[in-house]
Amino acid sequence: MSAQTIDKVSGLVAVNSLMAMVGGTLAALALGRNDPGFVHNGPLAGLVAVCAGSDLMHPLGALVVGGGAGAIFVVMFTLTQNRWKIDDVLGVWPLHGLCGLWGGIAAGIFGSKALGGLGGVSFGAQLIGSLLGVAWRCWPASPSTAASRPRWDCGCRPRRNTRARTSRSTASGRRRNAK
Repeated sequence: MSAQTIDKVSGLVAVNSLMAMVGGTLAALALGRNDPGFVHNGPLAGLVAVCAGSDLMHPLGALVVGGGAGAIFVVMFTLTQNRWKIDDVLGVWPLHGLCGLWGGIAAGIFGSKALGGLGGVSFGAQLIGSLLGVAWRCWPASPSTAASRPRWDCGCRPRRNTRARTSRSTASGRRRNAK
């Protein structure tokens, strides 16, 4: 696709973006139990996911992709915060990482002509490309990893205890560590 021939696709991209936002909102609303944080991030999850195939999918496929992304965001944000105790306050990893991965794979599924898409995309190529993107990000020697961290950890850090440690005082009132 070139800039000279996007006149027919731009309407499809706009409708698919809207449908993905609706799907993400509905899924986040249902699974997030009316939590405003989830309701506001659901449309973002849908938009992130539909980016890979917004010019390929049927609008109903975009709705499903957005709904899947909204569900992925709610479930994985809750899991990372509550069970794994990873400090990702804004949900960047579930929103951009996992919903983007889902969107890359979903472009191969819902972009096919069998499901109403425009075709020209294969599930296998999308799956391999998406997994290679994840591998590149997590590989210790990749420029994206080396620039952000000195060691390999895929961007997840456990929460640290933020309470200040105080030294105990002795009976005479002096601190043990004082000289």
